[in-house]
Amino acid sequence: QAYGASEQNHTGYSNNNTLSSGYGAAPQSTASNTTSSGVTDIPKDEVGWYFVEQYYTTLSRSPEKLYLFYNKRSQYVAGDEAEKAPVCIGQKGINDRIKEHDFHDAKVRVTNVDSQASDQHIVIQVIGEISNRNQPHHKFTQTFVLATQTNGYF
Repeated sequence: QAYGASEQNHTGYSNNNTLSSGYGAAPQSTASNTTSSGVTDIPKDEVGWYFVEQYYTTLSRSPEKLYLFYNKRSQYVAGDEAEKAPVCIGQKGINDRIKEHDFHDAKVRVTNVDSQASDQHIVIQVIGEISNRNQPHHKFTQTFVLATQTNGYF
């Protein structure tokens, strides 16, 4: 089942971090930490799963809001293999590039998520398939680096 489908099947993940369905929930937490301020600190690998769910749900349902996942320091590169792709920097540049993709009725099937800490950041590698405008699905990979900020990650 793809993101954006009318019924969502919230399932966990298998031992190889592959979502059991196209629309998966974050893995069950074995522990979470509480910071000195009393705020629950979600493990970084779990933050990655939550991020992926939100990002691709937004891509499917409200692609015009996808740029909100980025800030003025964010960078975005998208292209096909063996093709030179420009680096877009900042929300406006990224929004302009996302608009070029002309997402409409996009369906995303995430097949693998690898999320891990890297210093204070989180690196996420996503593998899946996407269909835009009811075209056939094609495979994709996408890498995110979530940087820390005062109240979370961007």
